[in-house]
Amino acid sequence: MRLIVVAHSHPDITKGGAENAAIAHFHALKAQGHDCLFVALTPHGNIGHDGRFGAFRGREDELLWVGADFDDFRLTARNFQQVMKDMDEMIGDFKPDLIHFHHYFGIGLDVIQEIKENKGVKVFLTLHEYGGICHHYGQMIKTSKELCYASSPSECAKCFPGTPSGFFFLRRERILKALNSLDGIISPSAFLAKRYAEFGVDAHRLHVVENLVSVRYGADAPSKVPVETYSEDRPLVLGYFGQFTPFKGVDVVLKAMKLLPETTLEKIRVVLYGTAHGQANQEYFASQSETIEDLFPTVTLNGGYKSEDVVGLMRDCDWIVMPSVWWENAPVVLQEARLSGVPALVSNVGGMAEKVEKGVHGEHFVVANPGSLASRLSGIINGDIQVTVPAFDLDAYNRGIMDQLTGIYGATA
Repeated sequence: MRLIVVAHSHPDITKGGAENAAIAHFHALKAQGHDCLFVALTPHGNIGHDGRFGAFRGREDELLWVGADFDDFRLTARNFQQVMKDMDEMIGDFKPDLIHFHHYFGIGLDVIQEIKENKGVKVFLTLHEYGGICHHYGQMIKTSKELCYASSPSECAKCFPGTPSGFFFLRRERILKALNSLDGIISPSAFLAKRYAEFGVDAHRLHVVENLVSVRYGADAPSKVPVETYSEDRPLVLGYFGQFTPFKGVDVVLKAMKLLPETTLEKIRVVLYGTAHGQANQEYFASQSETIEDLFPTVTLNGGYKSEDVVGLMRDCDWIVMPSVWWENAPVVLQEARLSGVPALVSNVGGMAEKVEKGVHGEHFVVANPGSLASRLSGIINGDIQVTVPAFDLDAYNRGIMDQLTGIYGATA
């Protein structure tokens, strides 16, 4: 089979879960003997010339593409004709049987629908967040910072009072028309699939399939043997891995540290790995910097990291923490933790609660609740909470996912 995998960025340019899942998908298809092309969107400056396409680092089967002038309300391409001209060129040259899109950002649901309806190829889409449902960064968290449990035109208009509810009604109808035209929609979590089904996506089009794990991580690591009790000489090392954004909850961790008594604080070290991209995230990071400095040496800031290094960095931790204050979907950090054999302490909602089985892969705490997190940390430090993560077989895991995907591909007319 000939396939094109399209991602909204290349993981060697932008680190993110969707990018990693897309490149892992591409590599797994190639390993099965399929003829594949990987196409990643990028700003024009990364192309290196005036054209709209460019081979990534000389790799003929990995292309960078400028993509759409994207309308993030309608989720469409403002330059639809140009984007379709690009897609016609890709389809004409490569002649794919199937195109699998990871995300619609930077491409446009109108483009994806047009390809399905008029270009004679199967079209699949993997959803990586709630952007079709929610205009607030696709995270189903209200502008008042409360979790959103169900969208509607009137509820959406409350978050965006300058936009009439009728606009949100039309937005929903257009998005559903596009999504319900596709051969299949892959959801990496049951939670995300349920939300889209409630939104109006045809249930028979939705398939819950985990994201693949990139082979760039190398071999899986053995499970870590839990420490019975921690001390000042052997403190608990708690790792945070991810971006610094208002939705990722680093402030929840810092507030939890301030709630711990001094005798407990002496027995914990928090290592923060990550960066802040974009003005809003940099402002959020700046708002937390003084607290991070005040908590030194309990809390240390270690900067960004490469995917190739994350298993080793996580293995240096006893637990990792994922304190997101939004639902998440299928966080790559939790896959990395399982691959590393390290238990995860996560917010008790959405994709995080789904992916971390209590007592097996880690433990939960109440979302956005520093007191609950502090309580769980105390339990870990004094030995009341101990978790040994089951061994993770990367090859078997990816083979199982590819069996699911190829079965879904073959089942569509």
